[in-house]
Amino acid sequence: MNRPLPAWYTAVYNSTQEVDDMDKTKFGLYTVEAQNYETPETFIAATDPDSPEELAAIWVAAHRTMKEIAADAGLSQRKLAEHFGIPYRTMEDWCRGARACPVYVRVMMQECLGLIRR
Repeated sequence: MNRPLPAWYTAVYNSTQEVDDMDKTKFGLYTVEAQNYETPETFIAATDPDSPEELAAIWVAAHRTMKEIAADAGLSQRKLAEHFGIPYRTMEDWCRGARACPVYVRVMMQECLGLIRR
């Protein structure tokens, strides 16, 4: 029996169909790399000074906590967990810092919620 795809998967798939100024592979690499810099300015200077707005947005997305993502999206932790099909206990742990949420998950969520300004 085929199950329908979750809404978040469809949203991510659809967002990857759009043509962006920055290559998607670079976006993924920059997202991982942004974690290693304390400020957006040092990140931009070390990577690609020709794209400061996009890189600043990537840095912000990589450093936004799960609690901030929920607040910025206007959702409770429970609603955010339900939206993405994540167990509520996991979301609680991520929001209170008991466990680290992987950066790619946080960035994907922000992409789906329209929180990344590129």
